[in-house]
Amino acid sequence: MADRNGTLVADTVTMVTVEAERIEVLNRSGDAEIWVCVGGAAPSVEDQDTNVFCLPAVAGAARVFSPGVNQQHGANDDWVVTLLSDGTPAYSVRPL
Repeated sequence: MADRNGTLVADTVTMVTVEAERIEVLNRSGDAEIWVCVGGAAPSVEDQDTNVFCLPAVAGAARVFSPGVNQQHGANDDWVVTLLSDGTPAYSVRPL
């Protein structure tokens, strides 16, 4: 499966679905922080929920998600990733 690339719209939730065992979410441009939530829930900026992760405003900042650690579904389930930023950073969600 190919990488899912795009640019976030400020203060707008973007949802990406990827079929893979593990995924990496990458802040490609570093223009702003990216708040990431797996499982389909919508994050909010500055969210402190344990299922929400912040990619810093640094080009190349990334986080890997894997079943059993960040997802309660099996290894063959799709990942539903929601992304939010107060800026317009470029992102990538890719299967590993």
